[in-house]
Amino acid sequence: MTKDIYITGLGMISPQQSLRVTSIDKFEKLETFHCLEPDYKDFIPPSKARRMSRILKISYVSAKVALEEAGLENPQMINVGTSMGCLKDTTLFLQDIIDSKETVLKPTPFINSTHNTIAGLLAITYQSKGQNFTFSHTEFNFEHALLDSMIRMQEGEVSNVLLGGVDELTEETSLIKSKMLMENQGEGSTFFVLSTKETNQYYARIKAISFAYELDGESDLNQAINEFLREESLKIDNLDVLVSDVDLSSSLATKKQIVYKKFCGDYMTAASFGMGLAALEVKSNGGNALLINKNKNHSFSFVLLGR
Repeated sequence: MTKDIYITGLGMISPQQSLRVTSIDKFEKLETFHCLEPDYKDFIPPSKARRMSRILKISYVSAKVALEEAGLENPQMINVGTSMGCLKDTTLFLQDIIDSKETVLKPTPFINSTHNTIAGLLAITYQSKGQNFTFSHTEFNFEHALLDSMIRMQEGEVSNVLLGGVDELTEETSLIKSKMLMENQGEGSTFFVLSTKETNQYYARIKAISFAYELDGESDLNQAINEFLREESLKIDNLDVLVSDVDLSSSLATKKQIVYKKFCGDYMTAASFGMGLAALEVKSNGGNALLINKNKNHSFSFVLLGR
C-alpha cells in the first residue's frame, strides 16, 4: 500500500523575506543573491551561536522553524543535501594547519569542516538517533535526499523525516562556481518536515519524484514530462503551477509558471528553495505543482506536489 507523504513544516532562509512566510507574492526578482539572515539571538543561545559558522546558523534556524511548524521535537531521520558543505570552515582548518606548521590547531574549524556537520548538529540538538545522511554531489543533492526520505517512509522505516537543502555563497564557493560557469550565484537553506500523517495545516502532498538524464532538446523534455505525469494519471493541462529553474513557457503551456532562481540565485541545492515555493503555492491555491530542475548535462529532476 502506497503511503501519502505530507510536508507539515517549512523553514526557508534565502535572499527573500522567506522565513515563516505564507505567500510568495512579495518576493522580488534580484540581481544579487545573499541570504537575509534573521536575528540569531531569537533562535540560538549566544554561547552556542559563537561556536557556529554562518552555514550552521542558517541551517539550524531554518530547521528549527520547520520542526516548530510541524510540532515535532525529535525527528526520526535527518537527510541533508549540500554540494559545497562547510567549505569555508574547511578552508580555515587547512589554513590553520599551514599557519601552525602542523602543530597545535584550533578545534572548532576542524569540527565544523566536514559536509555532514550540518546533519550532525541537528541530530545532536534534537536527539535524533535514526538515520543521519548527507547527500553531496555536483547537483541533484537535494533531490536524492528527498528520494531516499520517500523510500524510507514508503517502506515503513520511519513516519517523519527532517529534510534539508543548503549551500552558502562564500569567496571559496564563488570561485568554484565561476569555474563551473555558474552565473547569478546564490545561496540558501530550506528545511522541510515530511510526515506520513496528515495535519490540518500541511503544505502539500509529495506525489512523485523522477529523473531524466541527458535529454536532447525540448521534444525530449516534453516527452519525459508527459511520461512522468502519465504515471500519475495527469496531463500538462492538469498542472496549476510549474516551478522551474529556467523559463519553460515557450515549450510548456501551464496556467502559471514561476522561475524560482530569479528569487534565490543559482546554487547546487536551489531545488530545495523551488520545492518550498511549490509547497507554498499548493497550500495557498490548491491544485498540482510540478517542480523542474535542470543540471549542466541536460538532465532533469521532476517533483510533483498536490493536495
